[in-house]
Parts: sequence; structure tokens; C-alpha cells
Amino acid sequence: MWGFARRMAQKIVERYNAHPYAFYFMTRGRTNGELDSKVIKRSPTYYLPHCKIETIEEVRKRNDPKESILLSNMECNGYDRIVRTTKGWQWTQPFGKNDVLLEVSK
Repeated sequence: MWGFARRMAQKIVERYNAHPYAFYFMTRGRTNGELDSKVIKRSPTYYLPHCKIETIEEVRKRNDPKESILLSNMECNGYDRIVRTTKGWQWTQPFGKNDVLLEVSK
């Protein structure tokens, strides 16, 4: 199923030439007495091929003053890895232990 979602996402171009960077699936449900549904199950986040994983050591090694807040946040929150976009809007997010970086489709 994620292969189909990846192909769909690669065709999306949003305002200002922005591209989706990730997706996930969720299952929602409710009982007969509930008005709103709630999340029952959520997949890992699947990051598209125009994202790059970086370790805390790579961020430290660059020693870029512009990344001092990023490095501080990684250290304080125990984030070993982050994921960044490599095209479109610059965006950075912690990379979770179950998250997946998808390969470029052939």
C-alpha cells in the first residue's frame, strides 16, 4: 500500500512548488455511542526520497552556529536522528525509531 501512496505523493505539487515530504496511514473507529471517531492504529511515518536522515554527530561535526538551536533541541530531547527535506521548503523533524525513508522508485 505504501508504494501506491508514494507514487501518488510524487505527483503532488503544492503552492510555491512545495512537495509532500512524508505520509502515514491511520485506522479510525468508534463505538455506536460515540459521535467522533478516534485513532485506533497508526503506521510509521514514511518519508519520501527527497528527504535525508542526519545523525546528531553529523550536526555536531558541522558546528554551524545557525544550527545551535537544532543541536540543543536534539540533545535535550534525546533525538539521535533527524530527517530534512532536500528539495522544496526546508523542513526538519525528529526521525522516529519506526519511521522509514523510502528509496527512489525505479
